[in-house]
Amino acid sequence: MSDGIDINKALSILSMRTPHGHDETAEHSDHGEHKDGAAVSGCHHAGNGHGVSEDMRSMGQTLNLMGPGGEESATPVSGEELEEQRRVMQKEREAREIKIRAELESMSLQELLNAILKSQSERTMTYKEYDHGLQVVLESGNLSSYPNVCAKATASFAVLSDSINVMKGILASAKWKRPDLATLVKKLQDCEREKLNATVALHLEQLRATDPFLLEQDGKGDKRVSKLLHEGALSLKAKVAQTIEDINDIIEELRCEAADKE
Repeated sequence: MSDGIDINKALSILSMRTPHGHDETAEHSDHGEHKDGAAVSGCHHAGNGHGVSEDMRSMGQTLNLMGPGGEESATPVSGEELEEQRRVMQKEREAREIKIRAELESMSLQELLNAILKSQSERTMTYKEYDHGLQVVLESGNLSSYPNVCAKATASFAVLSDSINVMKGILASAKWKRPDLATLVKKLQDCEREKLNATVALHLEQLRATDPFLLEQDGKGDKRVSKLLHEGALSLKAKVAQTIEDINDIIEELRCEAADKE
């Protein structure tokens, strides 16, 4: 699942790069996605209009990032405060899951599959907003605003992932007895987690490229670090693109299952 932005996992992806940034890692899918994050216009399912409410979407956490030059780009938060944030978020998620499950258990199998496709479509829009937020940060040079971009995206990704996980459980339950579809949805969630981690790592690489020290070195003709960052970004884009292809394959299978139930 892609239940939120995990900076540590993104950093671990960056730390596993070879010196030239080659780790065969690229770009976004929906109900299907294009590699630039735009939704594929193919089949559209009306579903039951089950989306994510605005008050649920507003729930998220503020993430602290180290700026490209090593300085903290947000107000420091203590370990106790972070732990309290986690506890509050966990309680919110548990309450949200109960509410979501009650709504979803009343659906037919077709409606349930269409709801998964709708949630996946909303994920695509969240990725577009997340990437746009990064571009605004890069163009403005206000790196301290990036944690707010992360917080908004985290809220949306968490709600969508929680909803899909509930639907996965219902598919495998005694009501529908479709462990095959539940397994397919689990694969989707795994791919989405991988995609999000790679996307966050790519964002961090792009933020690092704005480091004043790096720009100064470039100006002196030393482009070794900027070359490494560029190659690393290309590798991460390739990883996201491959993950999107895998996601689109899974979405196509779910779309066909939903069509068969019409």
